[in-house]
Amino acid sequence: MQALYVNIGGFNIKIKFGKGELNFMRTKIEIDLLGYLRDFIVFKVPRRIDFEVELIEGHNEETIIISQTNREYAPVALKVSNKKILIYYQISINQFQALLKRVIYSFLEGNNGFAIHSSAVRVGKSAYLFLGESGAGKSTIAELLKGKFQVLNDDISIVRKVRSKYFIFQTPFIEKAWIKKNCDPHEIR
Repeated sequence: MQALYVNIGGFNIKIKFGKGELNFMRTKIEIDLLGYLRDFIVFKVPRRIDFEVELIEGHNEETIIISQTNREYAPVALKVSNKKILIYYQISINQFQALLKRVIYSFLEGNNGFAIHSSAVRVGKSAYLFLGESGAGKSTIAELLKGKFQVLNDDISIVRKVRSKYFIFQTPFIEKAWIKKNCDPHEIR
């Protein structure tokens, strides 16, 4: 596979797989990403690419050591520009998710959107969000409604204003296994 295209929050992201000698690592991350992003894959190359992620081999042995806390950090990515990041094949899916969150959140700031801690359900053609502090019952409400309505999110919702209307988008971020994901916008009522 040369590239994978995904749509998250209305943004088109190209994930390019660079060549290298570590084919087993490339194959592993390809399989992991196909599973993780399966509901957000776009099968036709989008006209507009908002962001590019390129996976490359990382031969860098650099380690950052924080002596006060005895913690060590190894770089997993390199920011090339505001529209491109290089990520090493050695990355885990959890590390990839953390980087993807940063990318999406930065795009939302400049594009009439934000991420919000909420659960959301679809009733007919409309989406409804449940807001509250941790422990307030957002997930409980979503779970109670799942038999009658489609649950869209259980933890983080993307909200964007598009042509004077507000829409919620699902995220690929790991949530409850029973939530069916897709990249469709759902109008908020």
